[in-house]
Amino acid sequence: MKPLPPALPKATLRSMIPAEAAAWSPAKWPPLRCVLVLIEHGIAAMWLWTERARQRRRLGELCDRLLNDIGTTRHDAMVEARKPRWRR
Repeated sequence: MKPLPPALPKATLRSMIPAEAAAWSPAKWPPLRCVLVLIEHGIAAMWLWTERARQRRRLGELCDRLLNDIGTTRHDAMVEARKPRWRR
């Protein structure tokens, strides 16, 4: 079994803005601030969905012995692994 890749850090949109642009405040422009917040939330949701998909894929790859160790069955693991990435 391959080792798990490290989890991606949660980067915010504000942390990706260059230093010279950071001096300009989106608070001066409320509509732009709303757009930036929506983009930031969208990026966070996509990161979460990708992480869920990775975890579900790994769950589907576990052997029956490991599934038994965590208290689940092969059927339950496959039901979880087939869920779309956006579903909880």
